[in-house]
Amino acid sequence: MKIKVVYYNHKTGNFGDELNKWIWPKIFKEYISGYCNHGKLFTEENNKEKNLFYGIGTLINSTIPQLPNKIIFGSGAGIGSKPTVDNSYKFYFVRGPKTAELLGLDASYVITDPAILVHDLYINQSTKKYRVSFMPHYDSEENSYWKILCKLCGIHYISPQNKDVEFVLSEIIASKKIITEAMHGAIVADALRVPWIAVQLYSDVNDFKWADYCKSMNLKYSPFKMPQLHPPKKYLNYFNLSIKLILSLFCLIFLSQYKKGRLSSKELLKSKLALIHSKIRDLKNNAYS
Repeated sequence: MKIKVVYYNHKTGNFGDELNKWIWPKIFKEYISGYCNHGKLFTEENNKEKNLFYGIGTLINSTIPQLPNKIIFGSGAGIGSKPTVDNSYKFYFVRGPKTAELLGLDASYVITDPAILVHDLYINQSTKKYRVSFMPHYDSEENSYWKILCKLCGIHYISPQNKDVEFVLSEIIASKKIITEAMHGAIVADALRVPWIAVQLYSDVNDFKWADYCKSMNLKYSPFKMPQLHPPKKYLNYFNLSIKLILSLFCLIFLSQYKKGRLSSKELLKSKLALIHSKIRDLKNNAYS
C-alpha cells in the first residue's frame, strides 16, 4: 500500500507542520509516495488520491476529501467544522479526548499527538547552551517586538517558521527551559524532556487543540497571558504601546527567572510512545495484507 501524507504547507513555514516531512519518512519510508496540502483549496485535487495519511496537525475537518481512503494517525480536530465520518476513514488513534468526543469516537482511540515520536527518533546529546528559549506561534512572528524583547532580557529566540526541523530540534534540546506559544514547541519540548511554559501572545490562540493535547498527557492547559502587542499600524496611542512593551519585558523576565516549567510524567510518556509504536506495527501489517 502506498500513501500520501497530508499536512498544512505554510509558505512561511511552521515547525509543527514541517515535522510531518521529518518524522513519517523515518517510519513509513517505503509506503510514502508523496505529500498533499491540506485545506479547502486542495480538496478537489486530493479527492483524486487513493490513500491519504493524516498525522501531525489539526487536520480533521470538513476539507478532508470524500473519496480516498483516510488513515487517521494522531491528527486532531478543532479548526473548521467536523467531517462526515464514513467507512473511508480508518482511525488508528487521535490526538486527544476532545477530538474523540467531537467525532463520537470511543476513548480507546485516544493516545496523544504523534509528534512525541521525536523522543525516539531524535538522538542528540546536546549540551545546554540556553538558560531559557522563547518560541511564538508562527502568526505572532510577524511582530518583531518579541525578538527585540527577548534580546533585551537575555532569552534565546527560536523561530517557528524555520523549515530546518533538525536545527529547531537542536535549539529546543539545547535549552534548559522553553517559553512557547506554539503548541508543537511544547509537545516536542516535553518529549525531549525540556520543561516548558505555555503563553498566549494573542487572544485568538486555539484553546481546543491545546486542551486536547494536554488532557491526553494529564496536563492542565493554563497559559500565561501576555500583553497584547499588535502590529504598530493598529496603534494610534503610542503611550499605551510603550506601557505594554514595558509590561511584556517584565513578564518575560518573570517567566524566565521565576516561573518553573512543566513536564508530563516520564512513565506516561513512555506508555504513550509504546501505544503509538503498536499502532505503527498495526499499520505496517495492514499495508502488507
